Amino acid sequence: MKFQYLAIVLSLFTGVAHAATQYELSITNGSNMPISPAVIAVQNRASSETLIGQTASTGLVQLCQTGNGAQRLNEIKGEMSVTYTTQTMGLLFPGQTTTVKVEVQNPMTQDLHFEAMYGKTKDSCAVANIAFAPDVLKKDEVVSTGAFANAVLPADLNQACSDAKDAVSCLRELSTPATDKIHYFTSYLPSVVNFLEAKYGAADTQTLIIPTSGGLQLHLKQVH
Repeated sequence: MKFQYLAIVLSLFTGVAHAATQYELSITNGSNMPISPAVIAVQNRASSETLIGQTASTGLVQLCQTGNGAQRLNEIKGEMSVTYTTQTMGLLFPGQTTTVKVEVQNPMTQDLHFEAMYGKTKDSCAVANIAFAPDVLKKDEVVSTGAFANAVLPADLNQACSDAKDAVSCLRELSTPATDKIHYFTSYLPSVVNFLEAKYGAADTQTLIIPTSGGLQLHLKQVH
């Protein structure tokens, strides 16, 4: 009888120890452009190192160029340090907020990792690593995968973006392929911004500007 009681107690204790903690992540788009569906993962803190200086994976390049996170999600699911993954649904437009639920096995030793594309760029993503706490606010960091160089104007401006229908199409046309490491996003050259404003208007051009400090607000809150 004693052994049976002990077995029940141990079973209950084990169940409590491994029960997932529920969190809610709210993402508010404070930028001037739509944000792609985000790839979100819970991973062991020792593996939550910065992406800066690393070679971008095929999935990350695809996410930051097209907004399609399917391959990136599969890459992250294959990492031993990852215990939970999810995605947001649909585009997140300026001023909008979306919320997803996240399950965490050990909040004391794990972080939440977030990635999404800034939709009017050629090669830029919002990324963040957030330590779990009862209630925390954080902004994203803006990175480029290094697959494209910063936009520059050609010597002959008459040939620049002759067929581009809008500012974002022109900006992408002015960005040339490159082979580089993941790096922090840098502001567009003033000459490029001035050219875009003169050709397409200030209102259209301003929707392409990304705050280098990040344009998203990430609110992570423990639910139960």
